[in-house]
Amino acid sequence: MNIDLTGQTAVVTGAGSGVGLAVTRALTASGAHVIAGTRHCCAELGQLAAEGTVTTFEFDLAVPGRAELAAWAPTW
Repeated sequence: MNIDLTGQTAVVTGAGSGVGLAVTRALTASGAHVIAGTRHCCAELGQLAAEGTVTTFEFDLAVPGRAELAAWAPTW
């Protein structure tokens, strides 16, 4: 199935590996810009950011009081 997401923005947490990275790849391939939250930026996520299809944001939701993504959201 092909979905055109050109001009849309998506938020993916856990974007640095596994399912989160796969979802990030799929969304960017469909034309979306992805706000990618991750504990550690991997090389592939860094490459997508260099291409301008992803904006990375390093944070760790497991640390109490560390919901920086919510505070950062209004600046998109």
